[in-house]
Amino acid sequence: MNLLEKCVTVIKELIEKGELQKGNPIIAECKEILVDDYYNISQLNKENRSKASIALEVNKYFADKLGFEV
Repeated sequence: MNLLEKCVTVIKELIEKGELQKGNPIIAECKEILVDDYYNISQLNKENRSKASIALEVNKYFADKLGFEV
């Protein structure tokens, strides 16, 4: 999930610089876009993954790296 890693790193850096607040809806929107993208990729690769399982992984990654739930 290299794309996920990069996106969360950018968000974390923006928060640390004070350019983005923790409760900003942009963060949740980015997370939803990533879930949709990974789901679409899994469908193209004919993987049998549900959107819910992908969302759980993305949510956990965001929470682990940012230190708060989105």
